[in-house]
Amino acid sequence: MTRLSTDDFYDVSGRPSWKKHVPDVRRETGRDFIRVTSVMEQFVNDGIKEPLLVYLTMHLQRLGETAEAILKVLGPLIDYEKDTRRHTLYFLIFPWAKKKTAMNDKKARGILLDLLLEQIDRL
Repeated sequence: MTRLSTDDFYDVSGRPSWKKHVPDVRRETGRDFIRVTSVMEQFVNDGIKEPLLVYLTMHLQRLGETAEAILKVLGPLIDYEKDTRRHTLYFLIFPWAKKKTAMNDKKARGILLDLLLEQIDRL
């Protein structure tokens, strides 16, 4: 919130002087926004990281980041792998255990994505 001093608020005649509010927030809309949300949902829900990795790399390049900075930020996503040992006998697990495992994996991917977005915001 921008606060105006008394001198800025009142003009010379003593009457209130109003200024039109101009929003300084830029919103992502259109095809790009729909694409990034679908890529993020695809990673969190299904564990497919490649489209997200490509999108975030392109985004960081547009911000002017170096290759080393991009690797440092996206390192956790690059290193992310599903626990293949746990999923090899997935069809033998009880149904309630499958659901719990899937929920835990989804939660871990959501946390990883939140951490990545926080790091990108700090750049």
